[in-house]
Amino acid sequence: MKVSSVSSVSPSAVPLSQDSCTTILIGAAATRDGSRIIARTEDHDPLLSKVLLKHPPQADQRGRFHANENAFSWPLPATAQGYSAFANGKSGKTAAQMTWGAAGFNQRGVGMSATETIFASEQALLHDPYLSESGITEDSIVDIVLPYIDSAREGVSRLGKMIEEQGAGEGFGVAFIDPDEIWYLETGSAHQWLAAKLAPHCYFVTGNQGRLRDYNPDDRDDYMASASLIDFALQHGLYDPQRDGQFNFERAYTRHDDRLDGYYNYPRVYALQQLYRPDPDRTLQQPQRFAVFEAPSDALDVESVKRGLRNTYDNLGRQPYADTPDYTWRPISLFRTQQSHILQSRSGLPRAERCDISILRHAQYFALYSVLSQCRGRCAGRLW
Repeated sequence: MKVSSVSSVSPSAVPLSQDSCTTILIGAAATRDGSRIIARTEDHDPLLSKVLLKHPPQADQRGRFHANENAFSWPLPATAQGYSAFANGKSGKTAAQMTWGAAGFNQRGVGMSATETIFASEQALLHDPYLSESGITEDSIVDIVLPYIDSAREGVSRLGKMIEEQGAGEGFGVAFIDPDEIWYLETGSAHQWLAAKLAPHCYFVTGNQGRLRDYNPDDRDDYMASASLIDFALQHGLYDPQRDGQFNFERAYTRHDDRLDGYYNYPRVYALQQLYRPDPDRTLQQPQRFAVFEAPSDALDVESVKRGLRNTYDNLGRQPYADTPDYTWRPISLFRTQQSHILQSRSGLPRAERCDISILRHAQYFALYSVLSQCRGRCAGRLW
């Protein structure tokens, strides 16, 4: 458990937004076996060693949590649950100093995946810029959130409180899962955020862009948000009811770059939506019409997720690696994938984590279950 390690590098010199990912979420009524699934690729450096850590429970904690890669800190609760994390392995570092936890489950069966790198608009950041030296970032999120929550909803609430009080150091999306719900949180600026609960019959996909749109402050079952989300947007001209009509989080806070989005982001969403719910009327020329949440045409499963994360536009007749220079769309499966995970939760059954450490197109996922008594090798120790 990382408590008070100090970074050996100046926080201002650390590139905090360095990963790019693809995320898939699937509700229980959209799967063949009634399980919930959250999954993501971590695309940065294929030579980076990832280590599966099983952090033991802690009692009588004192002091503050301190991030390794910037000055973010937060008070430590007295107790912490045991939890797993796919951390960055670094030579000379102890397990407690290995951060960038990526994903894992805690003892209560709550899991999370952090983070999907996303970007706020210049206008939003003009009035509420990211706090790269002191705000919460991907480096810390799993370690300061996962050991202290009993549900996916609690995870959203805890992370949201940190964003509002301490600020975000970068833009990110984070998925939470438990035996009953899936939630997805996106930042809109340093202190603004929105989270939505995934409807059981739906799936959600994203590739490095904010995608949440709707927000109903009166619907507390399905939405959570920063207290000033709409007021801030009104105050700074990000949202005008006369101009925009109903509040739209993506329109108010998210960066839109026609050149970059058309190459890097929208093609991945398009390919996955065409894979899970083929629609001849869906087109890349009208990406704003892509559904945020939708029901798949057929029930999905873990193999469906694997096919999605291994996708290189096969279902669209493209071959970006074979037909050089036909590389006008950024594929989902990349040579720089350092790790990918699939977290699965179903009431009454063991939680399952599936991990791949390599380019997904040419590798296999290995499965880990929470009922195993031992984990050999570098993650030796009791599991739950």
